[in-house]
Amino acid sequence: MVSCGPKGVSKILIGLDRVGIVGLEAACEQAAASGREGREEIVALLLAAIGRANYVPPVSEEDYRKALWREYLRHRGEDIRHLYSEIEVVLGADEAEERERLAAVVTAALAEHELQPLWRHEAPDPSRPAPQVAIAGQPVAAGPLSDAALRRAIKARMDDW
Repeated sequence: MVSCGPKGVSKILIGLDRVGIVGLEAACEQAAASGREGREEIVALLLAAIGRANYVPPVSEEDYRKALWREYLRHRGEDIRHLYSEIEVVLGADEAEERERLAAVVTAALAEHELQPLWRHEAPDPSRPAPQVAIAGQPVAAGPLSDAALRRAIKARMDDW
């Protein structure tokens, strides 16, 4: 959980959007002290607690539920990797070895942003150099890149959000 802005505001990833939540830390503390253990019960408590000071769009409620559970587990010091938000990644590479290398670099770089890739493999676009990487429908890299250069390209793309 990243705390920033006014006191009591935590910036968290909900789906693929960074959102400021007022009172999230206090809500997690209340849920932990409640004695409840079931995921649905705890998420309901968290939603009710943050709902007093934050608007939760009904269309995004499932994303909020997943994000709140992830933040509650983080609050407790538990592993949250299985709850990272998913993002589509398209790899355009002909060789299996190159696809594996790209996949490893992309997976590690996205994990730094609490994202996990949903893979799609395509033949490279002949109008651009191969290999090619696109994330969330946006080209990130094309042509031979070192692992470090690919990581920088991904970071730059994520920073654009």
